[in-house]
Amino acid sequence: MPPMMLVEQIDRLLEGSCPLRTQNYGGIPTSGGYGSNKEYEVGAARVSEAAHCILGSLGRMVKQDRFAWPGHIRHIKEEIGIIEKSVREYAKPIYTKQIVENTNAPDVHRMVDSIQRMAPKLIQIAKNNRRKISPDTDAAIRSAAEATYDFLVTLSEKLLESVKDLSRFENAFSTREVKKATKQLSDELKKVNL
Repeated sequence: MPPMMLVEQIDRLLEGSCPLRTQNYGGIPTSGGYGSNKEYEVGAARVSEAAHCILGSLGRMVKQDRFAWPGHIRHIKEEIGIIEKSVREYAKPIYTKQIVENTNAPDVHRMVDSIQRMAPKLIQIAKNNRRKISPDTDAAIRSAAEATYDFLVTLSEKLLESVKDLSRFENAFSTREVKKATKQLSDELKKVNL
């Protein structure tokens, strides 16, 4: 069988499968696919990478006995710490100022293009994979994974809105929605400890 046909067959078999069981890092690309054109976009990449790592640990927990969980729980705590600290950091006015005062700069245009290209893809992946989480997944892990995907969707939607019209730029990290999604994620991850 030609290699491409085998890949297509594997893809079809996994199509409806639980992303925690069948995809590395819950199917989320490294850094959410975001680049590093401006600090604002670096913030998006940083928190998306942390969410990617959380899903990776949750996926390994689904596949392992509870005795292996403590190491993954420690890792998850590190990653949610990165998300919480980064959301606070990138919500600061300096990151808004860097964009608003330089709307015609080439690096700002590259950042806008990158966010407009990657955010819709990440939203689609996160929504699709959230829907596919197996109903027989441990309830706490399932809720934590759902909250992680929801966080990525909320952040990406707000990033898209923020770059739609730079003359009315609103920092995604400072929005009520992103702060709420961050808290929800943190709260759900604490329940995995039980």
